[in-house]
Amino acid sequence: MIDDSGVIASFHLVITMAQLARLNDAPHNIFDTTKEFIGQFLDPLVGLLGRGVLERRPNARLVLAESGLGWPPWVVQEMDYRYNRLVSMADYWEPRGGIGLTMPPSEVFRRQVWVTVQDDQIGLDILHHFGDDKVMWACDCPHPDSTFPESQAVVERLMHDVPAAARRRVLRDNAEALYGL
Repeated sequence: MIDDSGVIASFHLVITMAQLARLNDAPHNIFDTTKEFIGQFLDPLVGLLGRGVLERRPNARLVLAESGLGWPPWVVQEMDYRYNRLVSMADYWEPRGGIGLTMPPSEVFRRQVWVTVQDDQIGLDILHHFGDDKVMWACDCPHPDSTFPESQAVVERLMHDVPAAARRRVLRDNAEALYGL
């Protein structure tokens, strides 16, 4: 099983040839990639947390690569709200097999999920929501939406208010620890 193997599960964005072709049809089609990118992360994340897959495998590690950090806090907060509703109705769910979760999704997310940020000011502004030990910066080179060759300037712009210790964790230490580098 993945939680015993040491393998790190990772979800990464996929752009299909059809999506690329649409980008050439009209300039506003570039914005469709935003919803498609989040959708590619949303279903697996909600499924792994909501169905208790990660909770039952506490040693499993998941990376949401190129996901950004700005949107997951709201999703996980919403899942916590729904989890608390289920817990409050435990008497109803118990004869039907129970709710299948013993801890809020935010606790599982905080324990087992890492995200990468590229050019995500909102994500870094709310870094405190889940802490700085599960966030890793990525430049996405050599892809077209990479921050390269302006990566150093992007990092300076994004992290000007991030304390030095947190900055070092996001830029180096977290990836080094997670991947055993």
